[in-house]
Amino acid sequence: MKRLIFSSILFTSILSIMSIGCKHQPLVTPTPIVKDTTSISTVVDKGDSTGWRCSADSVYFQYDVLPVLVSACARSGCHDAITREDGYQLTDYANTMKKGVTAGSANNSKLYKEIANGSMPPSGSGITMTQAQKDIIAKWINQGAKNLNCNPNYGKCDTVGGAKFAAYVQPIVKNKCEGCHTGAGAGGGIKLTTYAEIKASVATGRFWGSIAQLAAYSPMPKGAKLSACELAKIDSWIKRGALNN
Repeated sequence: MKRLIFSSILFTSILSIMSIGCKHQPLVTPTPIVKDTTSISTVVDKGDSTGWRCSADSVYFQYDVLPVLVSACARSGCHDAITREDGYQLTDYANTMKKGVTAGSANNSKLYKEIANGSMPPSGSGITMTQAQKDIIAKWINQGAKNLNCNPNYGKCDTVGGAKFAAYVQPIVKNKCEGCHTGAGAGGGIKLTTYAEIKASVATGRFWGSIAQLAAYSPMPKGAKLSACELAKIDSWIKRGALNN
């Protein structure tokens, strides 16, 4: 009888403790998905010390070269992973090296020679590479065609003086977005080749939604993402009126 009474008391105590422990834990209901309008400049860190600091004397494949190749060459019908024009795809380091890259000599590299003579991107595609972009690829090859990366967010992130359209925003768009958003075949019918076109996309919210890769927007750039510092600078530029400065 004593054992029965003790067991009853113990069971009641356990129920009481469980009740107290769950008192402040209401059922969690799913949060509905809504458009994220938070300004990233209010939450992004102002710099960090992870990875490697980018050097102005070095060309980094992942940060400098690959975005240009993806934007200008790895398009549908050309050198993307599906079409693989002439058997080549330019979507990552290993595959890029297969397109006749001779480390240390751009002039002896099939990849660079086709870019330099204008056969890639092909005429009529509506896509052209600037001399600066060609020079980046040549310098990368001449430096050994290494698979280097760096952290553009290393140290302080200047979201005011370093966030000008001509000096900062436009080059990023040119190198990482324009290839898919130019000419008659512009992705989504959105062109991003001029200030007016970029500003128009900013006004609709699609430009920010895509580069920040928010839900319901097509991510840009394809197969990559802008760094926290890059996003913070562009966000700051937008919030200050997206001026043509």
